[in-house]
Amino acid sequence: MNLTGVETNIVVSVKSIFLIAPDVWELTYRLPDGSTREQMIRREDETRIEIAENERPFTFDGDPARLRSILIGSKDSWNAGSC
Repeated sequence: MNLTGVETNIVVSVKSIFLIAPDVWELTYRLPDGSTREQMIRREDETRIEIAENERPFTFDGDPARLRSILIGSKDSWNAGSC
């Protein structure tokens, strides 16, 4: 799970979370550079922490069969030397 609001302007990846006391958790997380940190999270911190949406840089929502036929057709024309 990825979270925002734990570190400023950074999405962190949760490694573990343990209940320490009522309304207090120990959060262990990984930063994008691979380093690991821990932080005590309290009930009042919930307002700043959110689950990060996993966004893809590119999403293909077209017909895969049509794309495949286009790519195969292009590959055949490359082999024929007509590029």
